[in-house]
Amino acid sequence: MWTDGGAAIALAPDFWTTSQTIDALAKRDIPQFFRLVQRETGVTQTRLGVAVGLSQAQVSEVMSGSRRVSSVDVLARIAEGLAMPVAARSALFMGSRVPASGVAVADHDAGSEVTAVYAARGLVSRPSWNDVVLHANRHLWLYGMAELGYALDDDVPDLVERAAQRGCDIRVLLLDPEYSGAADVDAGEGSPPGTLATRTRAALARYQQMKDAAGPAMQIRVFSAPPTVSVVRGDDHMIVTPYLRFFVGGNSPTMELRRATGKMFDRYVKHVQRTWDDAKEWTP
Repeated sequence: MWTDGGAAIALAPDFWTTSQTIDALAKRDIPQFFRLVQRETGVTQTRLGVAVGLSQAQVSEVMSGSRRVSSVDVLARIAEGLAMPVAARSALFMGSRVPASGVAVADHDAGSEVTAVYAARGLVSRPSWNDVVLHANRHLWLYGMAELGYALDDDVPDLVERAAQRGCDIRVLLLDPEYSGAADVDAGEGSPPGTLATRTRAALARYQQMKDAAGPAMQIRVFSAPPTVSVVRGDDHMIVTPYLRFFVGGNSPTMELRRATGKMFDRYVKHVQRTWDDAKEWTP
């Protein structure tokens, strides 16, 4: 989980539907949102920090306004640590003041490969992401710019090691932190120069630790080309996020796929395979 061992804080369902909560989330007014959580639950700053992966000092700085929360990773930790329902995630990641699921579920039995569509990547719960890894027996692929969500999740190293023990083909394929176009991505997302490269290096360091534990079943490569999509594959289950210019990844539409031979799933497999073939092995 994202909570460094702390259990998620349980909030009453009605809390998430109040105008105060929705407005705070839609405005990304995290200081006000934390105050609302404290008023509702009586938790201390320390307990709140444990749930969302921040120190007590960081929570205090956020609530005083001296620390601004804009990172999608931190917002995702807040959503996960407070067991935020989908409608509230929609407000946080999409700025919608009208509670809406932001999720469409397709009928896979009717022949569609698409089993779910999310208006924003941030609406996909952490358990949904990890479910792809948990049930992989043949192929476990993580392809994207940094895939930092998996890299920082404390549950993932064990899941990866167990996948390796099952004989899984584990591939991590990330953007080369030295790629010259990374600066354009930072500029498009409104991030300080070097943000993407820093995130990618941090992710690669974590994945290298996993590789050391998993052994030869796990490989890490980096590619140097304009990033177009994130693909997370576990056998015949896939989560796909196209990269949209001028949007951070957490705001990009996302879909879940279940394989049907010769259709969309196989096209993404081919895309990742070709990129993998052209990529170079990562050496720390």
